[in-house]
Amino acid sequence: AIAPAVGGDFGGKGSAIMEPVCLLLAMKAGMPVKLVLGQDEEFLCTFMRDSAIIDLTLGANRDGTLLVIKGQMIIDSGAYCDHVTGLSPGDLAGGYRIPNINIANYSVYTNNTPRGHVRAPRAPYPIFAIESHMDMLAQKLGIDPVEIRLRNAVEEGDRLPEGNATL
Repeated sequence: AIAPAVGGDFGGKGSAIMEPVCLLLAMKAGMPVKLVLGQDEEFLCTFMRDSAIIDLTLGANRDGTLLVIKGQMIIDSGAYCDHVTGLSPGDLAGGYRIPNINIANYSVYTNNTPRGHVRAPRAPYPIFAIESHMDMLAQKLGIDPVEIRLRNAVEEGDRLPEGNATL
């Protein structure tokens, strides 16, 4: 039996790489075919998450009010990329009100393993970067990490770096 559509592309269902071979083998054999990959094979034969190099600087008043963010994010897409990461300035600015933003995002092709569909393709590394910086800023200013986040969180009606209003 051929399975119907399985719904949204949440993770690794975006590209059929080895599955067509299994399908052809099953059709030829007239029975189900099972594909099992070991850990080494999983890393060699399937897509990996993009890696990133992030350079980020935050500026704030002594009370913790964010004034500026400056940085760049370079995404290693491997030898080719089977998905679009859709990077934007808002990815590094997080959910914070920052009046002055100077951010550049680059997606580069390298001789590394190809990148492809994964769950949350663009979220983990910029969120880790901004949240780590918020923790360091809070510690440096002697402000509670939750308080500095609440003080700078976007609110209804604020503009995001892309120019869109928040929800």
